[in-house]
Amino acid sequence: MNRVESDRRIARNTLFLYVRMAFVLLISLYTTRTVLQVLGIEDYGIYNVVCGFVSMFTIFTVAFSFSITRFYNEAIGQGDSERLSAACSTAFFIQCILAFLVVATVEAAGLWYVSSRMVIPPDRLGTAMVIFQFSVVSMAIAIVQAPFSALIMAKEHMDYYALVSVANAVLNLINVFILKSLSCDKLLVWGILCLLASIAVFAMYFLFCRLRFRELRLTGTPDRTMFGKMLSFSGWSILDPLAYTMRGQGCNMVLNSFFGPVVNAAYSLSIQVSNALEQFTGNISTAFTPQLQQSYASGDEPRALSLTFSMSKITFALLAMLSVPLVFEMDYVLDLWLKGSVPDHTVSFASLIIAVKLIDTLQTPLTRLTQATGRIRSYMIWASLLVSLTLPLGYFLLKAGLAAESLFCGMVLITFLNLLLSLYLASRTVASLSFGEYLRCVIIPCFFHIGVVAAVVIVPSLLMESSFLRLVLTCLLSVAASVLMAFCILLGREERARLAGFVKQKIKFRH
Repeated sequence: MNRVESDRRIARNTLFLYVRMAFVLLISLYTTRTVLQVLGIEDYGIYNVVCGFVSMFTIFTVAFSFSITRFYNEAIGQGDSERLSAACSTAFFIQCILAFLVVATVEAAGLWYVSSRMVIPPDRLGTAMVIFQFSVVSMAIAIVQAPFSALIMAKEHMDYYALVSVANAVLNLINVFILKSLSCDKLLVWGILCLLASIAVFAMYFLFCRLRFRELRLTGTPDRTMFGKMLSFSGWSILDPLAYTMRGQGCNMVLNSFFGPVVNAAYSLSIQVSNALEQFTGNISTAFTPQLQQSYASGDEPRALSLTFSMSKITFALLAMLSVPLVFEMDYVLDLWLKGSVPDHTVSFASLIIAVKLIDTLQTPLTRLTQATGRIRSYMIWASLLVSLTLPLGYFLLKAGLAAESLFCGMVLITFLNLLLSLYLASRTVASLSFGEYLRCVIIPCFFHIGVVAAVVIVPSLLMESSFLRLVLTCLLSVAASVLMAFCILLGREERARLAGFVKQKIKFRH
């Protein structure tokens, strides 16, 4: 596949992912608001802290998904179908064993935490225990599902991936209507419905892979050589999601111990706001990663490096364009979304977490490039250790009597330090990646970019009262300033060509 066709595929896949995101985002906004209203703030907080504890253990799914995807992309980049089949069989074998081990561990640790450490009203403890069991089963399904969803991504069937995501969102929407129509324990019902949706999603991924990729064979026995390599790679890869899980769910547990489930509800809503924004940039990252890693596997290191720089700048510019007006209009947007049922701290939590996500967008491409080399031990160890410091730092800040927001201020600081450390480690792993060049061509221009956009967007907030008109004007100014800054300063010639190709592909798709 030549570069022109590769860029077109990136553009086409990005388009499918954005169509998927539009449907999922709209449905998710409605379902989140409705579930919060139907369950109430306390039950909503209980559900999220219980599921949040279980989701800490999905780090194994994340780590092995990245590992599996890397081996898939390597085999595809080298054009070796036999190696791809071996990777698929080995991955499935490992995930089945992993699911069993993780469930045993979660059952032991989770029952202790929910029954003795979690701050929860005594009359809701029994329901929380049942919700915990549903979450454990959903997690096991997600672990076994990883080899199939990763194969679809590596083969760049983003259209089907988008279809499954939309189907999952529709299932959640149907579940919301079912929840509203029942008069029994709604928290318990919501747990059952979410479990059934997880089973349906697994079935869609599994059946597609079995029917579409007939050249692949699930032998039931792993390739011994690949088994060792995949376990080794996954063992180091797990440090990254482990650190981020400690940062995310660990902070959720710390907030619960200091402030109770109401603040957990605010934290959960702020995470959903930032995740909704992250989907915009995640689509680009998802579309770029297969080409980046396959280029490196085929020996085309300059193209892999070029895609890394492009991914960093494009994802940051897009997230900044959406984030800046949202931060300035956060009060109005949350009130509009939740119809006045906005828990305390949600506005400040969401704004600070958005700042964290902006910095993370510059670090993620460095991780994908390093994973493509297969030499990830030092990178994962040191970067993960730094990210993990967020939890003890936040604990001591809250223990000192500071406001809940201080935890997230510490998170912003450590995330920025992690970006610089990750860049240093990646530059030592990939010889052609220069620390100074990435700093000069990506990080500094990105920070200058968002500073200018913020200076333009703040004007309506200074001159107008909060209203829908001000929200629209703020968004329009953000789009105009972001596009102008991106094309004039941030993006290089190659990035502008890629972006133009994406726009042409979108127009062609519509016609």
